[in-house]
Amino acid sequence: MSVSNQAEQAGMDAQQFLERATDALPASELEDSLGRLTPEARMLVWEALIDGVPVNPVERSRALAGHLMREGKATLGEFQEDLASMSPQGRAHAFGLLTSTPDYKLKGIRWQPYPYPYEVAAGKRVTAYQTTVDLVRDLVDVDWAEAMSTIDGSKRQAGDGDWAGAAVTVQRAVSTLERLITTVSTVYRHDLAVALYHLEAYLGNSRDRVGARAAIERSLNLLVEVQKTVDDDSVKFDIAKALASRAVIFAETGNFTDALRGQAASIAVLEHLADSDLREFGPPLAEHLTQQALFLRSAGDIPEATSMIARALASFEHLVASGVRADPRFVERARTEEADIRAAGGSPSAPDREDPEKQARAGGGCYIATAVYGSSEAPPVLTLRHFRDENLAQSGAGRAFIRFYYATSPAIAKRLEHASVLNRVVRRFLDFVVRKLDGRRRSGTN
Repeated sequence: MSVSNQAEQAGMDAQQFLERATDALPASELEDSLGRLTPEARMLVWEALIDGVPVNPVERSRALAGHLMREGKATLGEFQEDLASMSPQGRAHAFGLLTSTPDYKLKGIRWQPYPYPYEVAAGKRVTAYQTTVDLVRDLVDVDWAEAMSTIDGSKRQAGDGDWAGAAVTVQRAVSTLERLITTVSTVYRHDLAVALYHLEAYLGNSRDRVGARAAIERSLNLLVEVQKTVDDDSVKFDIAKALASRAVIFAETGNFTDALRGQAASIAVLEHLADSDLREFGPPLAEHLTQQALFLRSAGDIPEATSMIARALASFEHLVASGVRADPRFVERARTEEADIRAAGGSPSAPDREDPEKQARAGGGCYIATAVYGSSEAPPVLTLRHFRDENLAQSGAGRAFIRFYYATSPAIAKRLEHASVLNRVVRRFLDFVVRKLDGRRRSGTN
């Protein structure tokens, strides 16, 4: 039987059973008839029966997952056999049902292959149920499993700083998922949005902002489409992340109007989510507020930046008071941003664009980088400044290096101002360092 005929036959068998069920047949006869149906047809029967009674989405998803797992009595082999017997369309639908339950906790856009600290605090560990579903899916949904493995491989390349290679790798996953959507089911749209989110990160770090912008726009469009049919907080959270990533692209090109608008939209989504679940969504909300403060400072709106960083710090304090764990790195980043805003607002006059030393002081003291990139607010300078404040300044050796740098770098910055060849050499070196630091920050490592 062809794949399309198999799916159609399952649908017809389910419909015939439901028609017979209305004929007041004995329960034993109905049970025997149900048992003779294929797993795919049984799934469709149970879905129709459950949808015929008032039930909330959580109860619906758990009930359907229970039926797919034979009320929890199926062995791993039986569970795998049932799913393997289905048509690709039926199997995709089954996994859509299995992953929609609250017991399938970790899903959607994930840069790291393990929970973020705030997710661990929120109890978002991988459950035994999720482990079982993922294990069986790896065995029977082979193309999907290959795509997910390819995405994980691209993450490892990115962690090593090979952004171009990671982009090529994840593009293979994009192609596979596009084919599955076209030939099997739209269930794979969320997975494609995840792959495109990663592609945006890799292209952005390769300085391909046009490609990065196209990838994140596609990811956002897919997530919006998914949200129309899937009422799941993970999708809303992914939309907030994608909006924030697009805002970074705007900021990197100096378009702070759209960057601020996009980041504000991301914050609005997170505020709504945090109202219902502070433990899970409160920490990322505070982090996004900090990013918005950075955008405002970079745009030169110091009063609004001051107000925004105060909101971010107040959010972190509220988390602590509520017993919610926030990542100390992000708390320190907010404090560093507050100090940078104060430094920018405390200057008696605007930084002198013709004097790299004065400009660097106004932006936090990255003299050489400011001279090379031409602005204390250039994204590479911000990356180096964060590394200084969050890493070097945390150790005695690092602080000693900072003191040495401050003593020697102003003279070097002056020389770079009039030496174009040396400037290009230093810039190439700093570009390499910035790519490494950006990769570590995005992957959550220090």
